[in-house]
Amino acid sequence: MKNVLTIVLGATAAAVAVAQPTIGPASYGAIGDTLFFQAVIFSSVSPGASGANVTWDFSGAVDDGNPSIGPYLSPTATPYASDFPEATLATQSLTSDAYAYYKVTSAKAELLGTKSSIYSIIFDDPETLNEFPSTFNTTHSDYFHANGVTSGSFERMGTNLVTADAYGTLITPAGTFPNCLRFHYTQDFMDTFPILEVASYYTSNAYSWIAPSYPGTLMSISTLTTTIPGFPPYDMDFAGYNSSPKPITGINSVSRLRFVAAPNPAADFVLLQWPADAEAERIQVWNALGDMVISESVQGTDNVEIDIRRLPAGCYHVVLQANTESRSLRLVKAG
Repeated sequence: MKNVLTIVLGATAAAVAVAQPTIGPASYGAIGDTLFFQAVIFSSVSPGASGANVTWDFSGAVDDGNPSIGPYLSPTATPYASDFPEATLATQSLTSDAYAYYKVTSAKAELLGTKSSIYSIIFDDPETLNEFPSTFNTTHSDYFHANGVTSGSFERMGTNLVTADAYGTLITPAGTFPNCLRFHYTQDFMDTFPILEVASYYTSNAYSWIAPSYPGTLMSISTLTTTIPGFPPYDMDFAGYNSSPKPITGINSVSRLRFVAAPNPAADFVLLQWPADAEAERIQVWNALGDMVISESVQGTDNVEIDIRRLPAGCYHVVLQANTESRSLRLVKAG
């Protein structure tokens, strides 16, 4: 399923032509990156125009709740890695125990499946999300097939059409991003439940804005329409933006922003350490609701001990920020 953002957009042709962006695998994110994604009120946005040298002004988007945090993980560090042996990248939901698994190569990015303690979907014919390199007017279509389990077993099959339909300058509440490529995803699929002898039909219409110099999606707008025979269709709308984008440090550079936490799990104090030359600036701790519960400046040091005694037991994300990048790890507060 694709989630898409709509923003009330004043899209106009730029007076000065912008170089056409090229999107490769580095723009998809790497292990250790963290995506802060802020949902907005869907009626405050719309996807705007397609074409060359477009300006999309979403600065008036109205935030809806707290941002969610999406850390990019090594699949081997997750509990369901054995079900996705070809995965090169995983993402985790902070509000549940769900993980998504991807295979990102120099040629394409594929969704291999998702799994949690109560739900799973595993593709035997993966869903191709993007092919590389992607430039303006690049298009590809893909058939996908998966088997899943929720309250019962089901089969999913469908098609995905992806078109890079526009490029230009993106403006969000987080800043101005020139040289963005917009992808339009049109997806049709169905889930069949053999035991129940029923099927659900879905149509997704989604847009994502990606820039070569930033990992992950900068903005997204989507509508998913669900149709179940005997019931009226209904829509699920979503819109949001990356609220704390950090530029890619460079394909050939070696990031120094790595850190560890000990002990983990912990009940009272946690020592965080990182290389002395990492130029770290701030430590933040976020809870499962997207609330920042701890924020401390760490400039000029390579470690900090944080007091978590007042925090309720559960899972948290610790984010280490520097000037040009951020890294995160999962912290468990013991009861």
